[in-house]
Amino acid sequence: MDTWIIVASLLAGILATVGMDLVRALGARVGAMTSGIPLLIGRWVLASLQRGILWGVPVEEEPVQAGEYPVAILGHYFFGALFGLVYTLVIPAASWGWVSGLLFAQVTLPLIWFVFYPALGLGWFGARLGVARSLFTTIAIHVVYGVIVGTVMTIVSGMIFP
Repeated sequence: MDTWIIVASLLAGILATVGMDLVRALGARVGAMTSGIPLLIGRWVLASLQRGILWGVPVEEEPVQAGEYPVAILGHYFFGALFGLVYTLVIPAASWGWVSGLLFAQVTLPLIWFVFYPALGLGWFGARLGVARSLFTTIAIHVVYGVIVGTVMTIVSGMIFP
């Protein structure tokens, strides 16, 4: 894989994560979406993992940890960039586009529902947040993520491989 494609995919993942965060912030502001979940990553890493507890501790009940915000942001955007790279590795370049990005992002939802949320002590599908709102939030923000990643990679591939 071309180095420029790798760099572009990482940047596309970061840009798509920004898009997710903007949509989540707007949705939370009007009461339609859950908020603050990416920020719990920092608390989970610093509190739960330091104590050797990896799964199921309700991190929103853990005390605030010094440095949790930077850890959360770095972790959140690291995974955003990583999934941008994964998109370019599993989807053939000829298929890059908003539709394949959207489908790719939806395929990642079980990771959130059955691994990430339970690890944070939020239950399957984020049940402690309210299942309907949690499902709506995760599906909507992953639609945004996928459309942005697929679109950016289509544009980039046209620039690199005209």
